[in-house]
Amino acid sequence: MTRRGAVRSGPVIVLGGAAVQAEAVLAAHALGREAHVVAAQCGHAARESADAVVQLDLTDVDAVTRYAEQVGASAVCSVGSDLAMPVVAEVSERLGLHSPASLPTTQLCHEKHLVRERLRDAPGSVRHALVSRTTDLPAALAPPVVVKPDDGQGQRGLTLVTSAAQLEPALAHALSSSRTGTVLVEEHVPGPELSVNGYLRDGELVFVGVSDRVVWPEEFGLVRAHTFPSLAGERDVVEAVGVLDAACRAIGLREGPVYAQMILGPTGVRLVEVSPRLDGCHLWRLWRAVTGHDLLTTTIAAACGEADGLPPSRAIRPVAPVRPRVDEPVTTLEFECLPPGTTVIPDDAWPVASRDASILARARYYAPGTVVRTVNGRLEKVAWTLRRETPGSVLEQVGALGANAR
Repeated sequence: MTRRGAVRSGPVIVLGGAAVQAEAVLAAHALGREAHVVAAQCGHAARESADAVVQLDLTDVDAVTRYAEQVGASAVCSVGSDLAMPVVAEVSERLGLHSPASLPTTQLCHEKHLVRERLRDAPGSVRHALVSRTTDLPAALAPPVVVKPDDGQGQRGLTLVTSAAQLEPALAHALSSSRTGTVLVEEHVPGPELSVNGYLRDGELVFVGVSDRVVWPEEFGLVRAHTFPSLAGERDVVEAVGVLDAACRAIGLREGPVYAQMILGPTGVRLVEVSPRLDGCHLWRLWRAVTGHDLLTTTIAAACGEADGLPPSRAIRPVAPVRPRVDEPVTTLEFECLPPGTTVIPDDAWPVASRDASILARARYYAPGTVVRTVNGRLEKVAWTLRRETPGSVLEQVGALGANAR
């Protein structure tokens, strides 16, 4: 495998055609490289930004390898996709390219129960069971529990079960979104949610950012906004960093980005998910606004063998997370969402809002008149807005969401 510093000059192969992959394309362009999107279906943003679009099943490792070799790729990457990460790792391994996460780690993280087994004795672990029918459920995991596909992502097939009568339909729902035909049942931990972004070098976290993950009150688990500074206390934030550090060690992740969802439970921080990749919510934009460090460009540069641009590794653990100043503005990444099948109508307020000085960036996923596609089947993201403004005004907005009230 190519080590950091062994720079290659060919195009970057981006697996997946979603809007977040378009951002990877632009990051590759910022590094002076072509970017080729490989996907079975490609969205408008990725298609318009890419230098080439190749229609392939991104899980077809042989086909992706042949194409990457044919064009002399410098790197293979993907953003926010658990499905793509084992392919990124295997193709990179075959071609001698740099892949931050190893093939065993990416394969492990594609099956949630394997990760849970690795984390059984680690900080932040939760009780869980792998099932294929309700009779497999241990008595110790009585409702309330969370039911989800063992190989799912993006909140697909997710249900909060509060009574025994809900188990059977929840299991069927999760199975409908599972490729492996297995379901993970986990104890439900009540509490506000956190998003934790990290970046590793030589097995050490050199960047950690903790933000609040604000969810829709009526739609379990679906994100409405991310905010920094977090309303969590300093002790909770430090605990979250420790949970992330232990999780990375347990899954064998030593290089590159990592993303985790956590909950501030009644007895401490609990780990919901951990993935060896950038998130799918554009949180690199939030952290660039807060710290000046661009985790997306950092990740693409490292994949190409270039210096990652982050500060030197710290010699003492635990690594200090991003800490707010006393007068830190509040940075919020919020999403507009609509039910699948909805036709997007023109938003007359959009040009007016775009002149708001607090708005750093915003984008639509859909053009007016198009129909919202099904992803999670409940509420789908149709646009995002990144704001940075004084604490009072934005905290009133976030407080009104109600879902993450402390």
